[in-house]
Amino acid sequence: MSSSSPYFPLYISGRPSSSPTPTIDPGSISDDEWNLRAGEAVYTLRTTLPNFFETGLVSQVDEDYGLSSIYAPNIRLTYTPPTALNLPSAFPKTLQVEGLPLYHASAAFIRHTLSAFNTELHVDLCKLQVHSTGARHRQILVRTVVTGNSRISGSHNEWDVHSTYTLSPALALIDLHVVESIHPAPHITFYDGLRGALARMAGIDVDRQASGGMRGCVSL
Repeated sequence: MSSSSPYFPLYISGRPSSSPTPTIDPGSISDDEWNLRAGEAVYTLRTTLPNFFETGLVSQVDEDYGLSSIYAPNIRLTYTPPTALNLPSAFPKTLQVEGLPLYHASAAFIRHTLSAFNTELHVDLCKLQVHSTGARHRQILVRTVVTGNSRISGSHNEWDVHSTYTLSPALALIDLHVVESIHPAPHITFYDGLRGALARMAGIDVDRQASGGMRGCVSL
């Protein structure tokens, strides 16, 4: 990649590179506790996703349960835009952020940006399916349809979103959220805006990056 390129491979980590993810014995919580946590994750997604534009990202619903968040501290969010977008060659082919603070920041950016350009935003939860491939190996498959009306043209907008949430074998916390597809795909300017917003939060100086002062992966 040319050092004069304004783009950089977007892998942003919200945890210190000097502090690797701790290894936890999968037996550190009982199977009963694991299943209770998995159920809490499913319940939280089912009850809060439809209200995303009113409440934002919600990490827990049942405060009496004692689980501070259904998301792991080192959660990863990934999205690969379709090749039809014809992204510039130096542009990251996959958006990936790591760490709970940046996961919340990405959700806030999406919520605020869509709200700035649309009214009457609503999320329809069309499918929520739990897929298990064995003990402590469980994924939550979600399909949502986001609708709203353009503030500029008044036209109706609609996005069909498919996501997969993966629960960690050790603690039944969501440690991976893969956005499988968005139809129609976001415009490149929206994708670039999210990239830039998260980069600024991660402390990346885009001007320095453009002049070759920073390159590669960045960790907070």
